[in-house]
Amino acid sequence: MTEDPSETEMAEAGARTSCLMDWLFVALLVAFLIGGIGFGRSSKNPAIPEFECEDFAALPALLNGRMKPMDTIARSSLLIISGKQRLKLDGGGKLAAIWWLLEVLYDAPGADQRQVFLIDNAEVLSLIKQQQGDRKHFSLEEIRPHLGEIDRQSALAAQVEAQLRSPFQRQVLKLQRAAGLYSRLQFSLQIPGATDSAAGLHDFMDMVDPGMEAAALEERGEEHDRELLASMSSAAAGFFEQAERAWFFPIPPLVEGGEWRKFGQAVLQGVDVGGLPGVAVAYAEIGDAYRAGDATRFAELAGILRESLQSSYPQLMRKASFECAFNAFSPFYRAMVLYVIAFLAACFFWLIGSPRLCRAGMSALLLALAVHLCGLLSRMFIEGRPPVTNLYSSAVFVGLGSVILGALLERLFRNGIGTATASIIGFLTLLIAHHLSLAGDTMEMMRAVLDSNLWLATHVVVVTLGYAATFLAGTLALIYILRRFLLGHLDAATGKSLGRMVYGTICFATLFSFVGTILGGIWADQSWGRFWGWDPKENGALLIVLWNAIILHARWGGMVRERGLMVLAVFGNIVTSWSWFGTNMLGVGLHAYGFTDAAFFWLILFIASQLAFMAVGIWGREWRAAGRAGIGRAGADA
Repeated sequence: MTEDPSETEMAEAGARTSCLMDWLFVALLVAFLIGGIGFGRSSKNPAIPEFECEDFAALPALLNGRMKPMDTIARSSLLIISGKQRLKLDGGGKLAAIWWLLEVLYDAPGADQRQVFLIDNAEVLSLIKQQQGDRKHFSLEEIRPHLGEIDRQSALAAQVEAQLRSPFQRQVLKLQRAAGLYSRLQFSLQIPGATDSAAGLHDFMDMVDPGMEAAALEERGEEHDRELLASMSSAAAGFFEQAERAWFFPIPPLVEGGEWRKFGQAVLQGVDVGGLPGVAVAYAEIGDAYRAGDATRFAELAGILRESLQSSYPQLMRKASFECAFNAFSPFYRAMVLYVIAFLAACFFWLIGSPRLCRAGMSALLLALAVHLCGLLSRMFIEGRPPVTNLYSSAVFVGLGSVILGALLERLFRNGIGTATASIIGFLTLLIAHHLSLAGDTMEMMRAVLDSNLWLATHVVVVTLGYAATFLAGTLALIYILRRFLLGHLDAATGKSLGRMVYGTICFATLFSFVGTILGGIWADQSWGRFWGWDPKENGALLIVLWNAIILHARWGGMVRERGLMVLAVFGNIVTSWSWFGTNMLGVGLHAYGFTDAAFFWLILFIASQLAFMAVGIWGREWRAAGRAGIGRAGADA
């Protein structure tokens, strides 16, 4: 018996419509990504929209051992001071970090009025004579009268161990460092308060020779031009202070292979070589054009300086331009949005059962994975380093590894669980990375203890993949417990699929965590002369290996079944989170990177949540049975 032609045509039309809807969904996601390519380029200032600063944003400077574009310096500095990368304007709109930096560098009186300093502690607010209210950001003008007391309280707080500091002490230390950074930024490209920087540079150079003669005459006790000598000495003192207090090094070296210099340092060296550095003069002229509101001159001078540096340092400028584009696109933020979309699609698939939703979730997940991967590869290109160099990059890499494994599971099982799990971990790890980025530049130079050889790169990558797999297994187990004991709609087939997923993922995690730990020992033997030193981080890596091995042995020996496997896998989240973050905050060992109060609080909260899920996994069946019995008795009584 043949199918009716009209029904066949309707089925084909439905299939075509479904395919079209799938591609339309993907097109919308791609449009979201393409729209982000130009977003955040910071070329416009809402207050003075005729200005363009794309060329200035790409100008390089040396800071903390790494060459960075001005755009990165602006963003990381504003993050440290304000906790944001954009400032809200009173009249509406937002001011990009690069425009804020221009104000700080060239228009100190205007910048001092901006409410940029984040203060959310009542005791610190009382210290600066402010009341707790709707706003949490304050200007330098509001803080300036109290800087002496802030410095005094900071000195007292610095004497207390980091783990023992009160919230007031931590906040006042943060405020003191932010104020110090702000001040150093103001000294970076000119002497604060200067109104005609370029003319001031040339006047100083014109004063040097006659001023030196006047100094020699004074030393011999002969008549000399006292006013000229005083003017030269005052100007020189300003440049000495600038050389001492400036934050970054914007002036290229005098000779190839030399060191980059601070602005004041380059001017003073110009006295010895008989001329001002052209880059220093260019920065001074850019500042004059900015203060004068001459947008055409400003853009022209910044473009000329960029082209000049491009011809002398082509590779450096390519990286600086690429980093500006990376900052503007914000790949990890866009990946987070896509992970949320993928998770929601998987959840609606479980509720509705439409295969289209399952495909949509997988499409969003794969796009998020591509953006996540591109972001990681971009960081590697900018840094010239392996993917994992600090806690921030480890969070990015753990998320990427988990998403890849989750996508593979979704490809095998096609039940939405792999998509949901991968998107949860991808989003949470990038959220962790975002909060870690609030400390400033995330592409810092590697710590000396870590900056060594190939064994380290392979060890960190492999052991971090072990972290990712262990977290993936634990998150799959969380979904099992949530759907079976809290929501109560986990069928037997899906439960068995989850069991196979968790088992296979733990096998993968055991292999990679074990091999990564061994590679770490080989690296430690070559770098420190010992294979194992019972360092907290080493112990944490060993705990992950041992716990995964315990899970496998418990399963192989029949000591646990499906539910027990899930509970043990959830505890793996606790072991891994402590080994990943907790050991870094102990303050001891070669891997201790310092105590972070916010991270410690969230770590404890995470551990408590996992223990709660374990309790549900252990006693959830009994609780549900007791609940049903209670409802039955209530119905009978009614």
